[in-house]
Amino acid sequence: MNIQALLIALSFLSGIGSVQPPADPPAAPASGATAEPPTPDQPADPPTAPPALSGHAAVEPAVFTARELTRLAMLDLRLSESPTPSDYRVCDLLLSLASDLTPDDPELARRRAEASWNSGHHADALEATRRLIRLDPSDTVAQLRLISALVTREQNADGRLNAYARYLGSGSERLDPALRSRLALDAAMLAREAGREALFRERLTQAISLDPSNKEAALLALSEFHHATPGDNPGRFEMLSNLLMADPIDPVVHLTLASELATAGVFDQASRWHRSGIALMLKSGTTPGQETEVETLVLAWLTQGPEKVAQQIGRDLEAKREQVRKYNERFATGIGLGADLGDPDDVRVDIETEKVRTSLAIAMQDEETLARSMTDMRKSVEYMFELAVDDKKRPIGISRNAALVQANSKFLDLQFWRALSGFDTDKIEADLDRVQVAAGRDQPGPELVRAIADAREGEAAEALERLGALLGRLDPASPVYAAAVFGRGLAHQASGQNDLAVADYRTVRRLIPMTSLGAMSRARAEILTGTPEPLSPDARRLEQLSAAIPAWVDRMVAEPSSYMTMLVTSPATSDPLSPATVTITLRNAASIPLALGPNRPINSRLLLAPTLTLRSRAVASLARPEVVDLDRRLRLNPRELIEAKTDVGLGFTGLLLDLTSAQQSQLEWRVLQGFLITPDGVFSESSTSLAARTRVSLRRPWVPAQRPAEYAAHALRHDPDVPAAAALGRSLLWAQELDAISRSGSSTPLSIPASTNDWAGERAAVAEAAVERWSSLTPMDKLALLSVFPHAGQFPELAPLDRLALDDPDTRVRALAVATRARDASDPALLDALNSNDPRLAELASLTKSRLEQASPCYPRLGPGLRALAGTAE
Repeated sequence: MNIQALLIALSFLSGIGSVQPPADPPAAPASGATAEPPTPDQPADPPTAPPALSGHAAVEPAVFTARELTRLAMLDLRLSESPTPSDYRVCDLLLSLASDLTPDDPELARRRAEASWNSGHHADALEATRRLIRLDPSDTVAQLRLISALVTREQNADGRLNAYARYLGSGSERLDPALRSRLALDAAMLAREAGREALFRERLTQAISLDPSNKEAALLALSEFHHATPGDNPGRFEMLSNLLMADPIDPVVHLTLASELATAGVFDQASRWHRSGIALMLKSGTTPGQETEVETLVLAWLTQGPEKVAQQIGRDLEAKREQVRKYNERFATGIGLGADLGDPDDVRVDIETEKVRTSLAIAMQDEETLARSMTDMRKSVEYMFELAVDDKKRPIGISRNAALVQANSKFLDLQFWRALSGFDTDKIEADLDRVQVAAGRDQPGPELVRAIADAREGEAAEALERLGALLGRLDPASPVYAAAVFGRGLAHQASGQNDLAVADYRTVRRLIPMTSLGAMSRARAEILTGTPEPLSPDARRLEQLSAAIPAWVDRMVAEPSSYMTMLVTSPATSDPLSPATVTITLRNAASIPLALGPNRPINSRLLLAPTLTLRSRAVASLARPEVVDLDRRLRLNPRELIEAKTDVGLGFTGLLLDLTSAQQSQLEWRVLQGFLITPDGVFSESSTSLAARTRVSLRRPWVPAQRPAEYAAHALRHDPDVPAAAALGRSLLWAQELDAISRSGSSTPLSIPASTNDWAGERAAVAEAAVERWSSLTPMDKLALLSVFPHAGQFPELAPLDRLALDDPDTRVRALAVATRARDASDPALLDALNSNDPRLAELASLTKSRLEQASPCYPRLGPGLRALAGTAE
């Protein structure tokens, strides 16, 4: 299954909060008439009637049925790898049936709103959002969504701006400042589109002042400031600091701060932010690219000197080669697995790091290290060509042509460093011809290499002429431009024009400060002037601004618990068929407001991974994780918290608990905030987030589920607690498969004991009992039975029940039956429902017909097997 699509479905219907009964629930009608005496075709009741089911599990019919309908909606949605708007619409309509039963449940309103928005039915989404806000006035995310939708109803920009003004002007103070900040930002963007620049600036300023955690506003302000005052580096840095306070754990912001400081020559502070930026990348599961690794080495060069960095690269390389030597020695004596690892000298650093090693050798005038580095660089380039043409060795996903393009690019780099270092310069011209054949004659690289070679050979005038023409056609923002300026510096130096050479070198170090050429430029300028390179005019101020950023920002990078806390609790015990609840509390422990939401400083997305303990490990292993999103507040102020009680039993794991209710079970949840997904689809903990575990919650066994199997049929015929009887019948229907799964891992039977071991006969008895009871059931009881029982595609014995449901006169019952039990697009009941006067029934019929015709993954098309229901069919 597509992991990202699964997460969308999981998190969208996350089941936040236990389903609460309505404030004044309506009284349930009587469940039906007393059963008739047995006939020859009807099995007799057991000699002694069992006790009433309601004495063993407290089941409020409306709440129970609403939970089961919600679970059904979730399971249906999760069957699709990439849910479509139609899938979300079916989900929304199923949830509307649940909402009819428990209209005052804010979590159900939240799910309905999400489903409606994702389905594109904005009118329903607005109504559901209004209901949610009435039930949960603290949900500022819902408020923002509602107000934004209302504003967009205005027909033109002026009307929308006036609408925004009503929410942002006098009297708007009753709205949360974070909400008004987002509205002000939206108004600013609209004002810009309308050409009203003064209003744009006013609204943007308002957005920032209302909420410093509004990252999008801080980012826009930074962009505007840069374009308005491009030379004000301290001002830009202060704006970057504001952006850092809006999101202190964004690695891009940290690395940008490092770049700004490095450009000004403030390398100690640049190293601080570069280290933290890389740490954040690693913690979030992102591997820094080669460019970032090079920046690390260059900053170490600029702060510690070239010798230490060159020694470190050399030591690391030699250590790896020594490992290969030792392995080969052990392998030669018959120790070790696999084959000889080859020549230790074939272990090399990557080409970008090799360029740093070469530039260090040039700066130190270390001819021995230079020769080794250039030789290794040549071998690495040759190996790239070897891989490019070998289909067995070439990396998966890279074509032969793409690999050759990469190899030719590095081959040109090799010529550049040959020209720069003076090593193997006799091979440059012939190799440049190879490059131009592969890349075309208009490639600027070969011309640059020839110009640098001319400068080294004392032909400065020819070099300057070549470089002047080349610079005239290069984009100043391209890396080749900076390299050409460096080459011009070499030519000026060769011709004795040291002042011009120093100016060129200083240009390069400003353009690309954290590169090999940037560091070499600084070193050459210092040699020519005989003094350390002067700091930029803004360097002292930038250093002060950076040093003023509190140290707790650095701690946030290393210790997420320094700025937020997470507490998860669950009840020590619970009753069978009751909600499986976990209470999650997130708290802002920082001294500044922090945004809350997916991929925000306080990540609202949580993975709950279950550890279920049953007598059968094989059955327990079927438990599936749940994704919860507490995205209902825009931010948390210092020491403010958000708490939510989530019913994690509304997915497949909860169904598994109900199916195994005959035995005592233990359930523990591991909660991962801001979790990661590994390449092989495994959920893992993020180092920038928190993890916690609930206590082990014990679920008591359900006594009726431990009785002989015939009691399930008896309860379905006679017990007034129809929801509990339906749950008991469901357990028996799945008993054979659960027993088979259990025995596949051990010899321990799991489910309801079968008095005759006649699984099919007992399923038939349950199905017959449900059919016989059907006509005497109230619509509420019918909804409960249909939401609990599987359909005929899963158990053929249920075909008569499916037919009764599809032909039922109650539109709510037929709506549920059509959405979950119509398996044939030409079914007369389905076609008849298309013309119903009930809008919900007609729409569900249309959607179901389309799903069946397109063979889309959906609940009615499920076949036998519990794993198919879990979305993991084998």
